[in-house]
Amino acid sequence: MIIMSARPNEQLANALRRAGISNRDLARRVNVRAAAAGLNVAIDGARVGRWLKGEHPRDPVPGIVAEVLGQKLGPLTLADLGWSHTGTDPLDPLWSPDGAAHSLHEYARSDLMLSRRDMAHLAVGLPLVAAAERLWWADPPAETTAAGTASRIGMEDVAGIEQLVRHFRDLDASHGGALFRNAVVAQLQDVTELLTHGRTYTSAVDRRLRQTAVDLAQLAGWTAHDAGYYGTAQRYWTHAITLARQAEDPGRGAEVMSRLGHQMVYLGRPNDALQLLDVAARTAAAAHNLRLTAMLTAQRGRMLAAIGDAQASLAMLDRARENLTQAEENGERVEEWIAYFTSAELAGATAVAYRDLHTLHDKVVGKASAHFAAAIEQRPSGYDRVRAMDMVGMAAAHLEEDNLEEACAVAGQALDLAERLDSTLIRSRVLTLATATDRVSNHPQVVELHQRLSDWAAPGLHAA
Repeated sequence: MIIMSARPNEQLANALRRAGISNRDLARRVNVRAAAAGLNVAIDGARVGRWLKGEHPRDPVPGIVAEVLGQKLGPLTLADLGWSHTGTDPLDPLWSPDGAAHSLHEYARSDLMLSRRDMAHLAVGLPLVAAAERLWWADPPAETTAAGTASRIGMEDVAGIEQLVRHFRDLDASHGGALFRNAVVAQLQDVTELLTHGRTYTSAVDRRLRQTAVDLAQLAGWTAHDAGYYGTAQRYWTHAITLARQAEDPGRGAEVMSRLGHQMVYLGRPNDALQLLDVAARTAAAAHNLRLTAMLTAQRGRMLAAIGDAQASLAMLDRARENLTQAEENGERVEEWIAYFTSAELAGATAVAYRDLHTLHDKVVGKASAHFAAAIEQRPSGYDRVRAMDMVGMAAAHLEEDNLEEACAVAGQALDLAERLDSTLIRSRVLTLATATDRVSNHPQVVELHQRLSDWAAPGLHAA
């Protein structure tokens, strides 16, 4: 179905003017890009003219147009081109249950077909925080009923999909997200197809299938983030928040919001992260999950360290430790989506906080290396990516603490492990080590280490 707007598309017209591209030239470029992706698309200048008058093209054409114009203007969203009213940009609309699943299905399909880089515009600051607030707290639209005659889905079917999600989580933890990103997105596309056109036996099955879709969308976002596709990661995560709300699962919703916050501090915007954590904490209150509370509190401690508030940071980390201890002493059920937050993860967050207070704000509150060591010791097998990140962090901490021999030994082991993984996050952590070696240039082993780091770490990353 082609949708017509009552008004001309001024945003698309403006984008064409700024790019210096005619209607006919845009049509040609879209056809060439579509053919390269193996898609049967045939656009002419007259069709582009109809778009300018308000016609909305069918998927995946809008995404191809955004990619083509983005080559001239920088990353563009569909909203930048006046096409957000279809619900394909998740930072704004409130979907019906069917609408959210359909939007995510189309986004995943486009992601796979175009094999794109990070086409999506990255939201930061107030727009991002307001989006998270709106996606969870604004009044939802009335429910709709999906069209279609697909086969019915039962609990056994959902359980099989959940087993696949576990497998993908294990692969992500052991090998890095970039390598398996497409497989996760493909499975997410299948699940959202079931939500859109399938039928479930009961409302309980529907809720559990939506929870599984949340887990897959969260993982799709995380693997995109690990591959360096930050805008794409946001789109998956904002979809996941909506699906969690529809499944009446505030715990999962809050956990996904924390991913948005993690991304912001990684990109050097800790104040944005703190505001997102405020929204996440209010959402999590309804979940009554102490492990989740401990994770969010530890994240807050890390963010406060990034902005240099040592006293508040240490207080939050202590509170997180109390929350986690209470969860374990109470025998609280460990939900799979938050099971990763253990004493090892808390030790890692504490180490990063100590490191940031020292390196960013010259505030020494303790030895970060000791907490990195505690995290490494407590990590179970199969968590190679985070183990490599901890080891790189420990090596950098040893350099800051003038333990040069130990720093070089740990760094060598860390790089041996990191070189077997495909993860932008690890390469970013390596940059922190490279920066630390810059300050110690008169030690032969450090000079050798610096050369190895320079040969391995890719340029253009964010230090983490």
